[in-house]
Amino acid sequence: ELPHTVQSLAWHPNGRLLAVGYFMRDVVEVWDVQTKEPVFSVPSRRRPANQSGQEVLFSPDGKYLVVQDFLDTKNGEPRFPKNYEDPAELPAQKDTDRYVLARVWDIEKHREVAQIKGPGSSLYGGMHKGMCWLNSKPLKLALLRNTAVVTYEPATGKILDESGLRFPFSDKPNFNRSFEKMACNTARDEVALDGGPLMKKAPEFGFPLNSGATPIVVVDLE
Repeated sequence: ELPHTVQSLAWHPNGRLLAVGYFMRDVVEVWDVQTKEPVFSVPSRRRPANQSGQEVLFSPDGKYLVVQDFLDTKNGEPRFPKNYEDPAELPAQKDTDRYVLARVWDIEKHREVAQIKGPGSSLYGGMHKGMCWLNSKPLKLALLRNTAVVTYEPATGKILDESGLRFPFSDKPNFNRSFEKMACNTARDEVALDGGPLMKKAPEFGFPLNSGATPIVVVDLE
């Protein structure tokens, strides 16, 4: 029985540890479900005005816990650009260490080993919209950044690759989309992305106006 509203849950591969993210709290706790006692906690901040808690994710090998975060490392200019045409957009895209997006913790040592960082812009959004593990050796962590999927080395936080997906439809070169959710294929380096309700754009795909039809884009990251 927990004293706070639960926002997110993740099992460790050993089936004993459970990571819990809380609604409107800047901390994630890892619990031993057999003893019903907390093992350790991970501090993490929510994006300002974001009322939800943090997403949590254990690595398939059981070595790491990744906790969503949002921390401006500079606390100043440039401000977050509001559109692609904003003069501050391009400098913001190049500032790849601006925001801490997630923290990687060593499960055995109960300490942080890496920070997942990235820029904040119209192209990349603010905080990430999803994270999952790719089926690769060594492991790669994929983050959905608005219109891009960025892969990281979990042990160091180093950016390994990036797939820009602002214009995902080859037959509609001027149709740009951002994405809301992501899932990793467990068999190969491939992700599925939820494009969100098309609403007024639905007729371009052969659906009735305001039908809520949703495109799912599958991306081969190799």
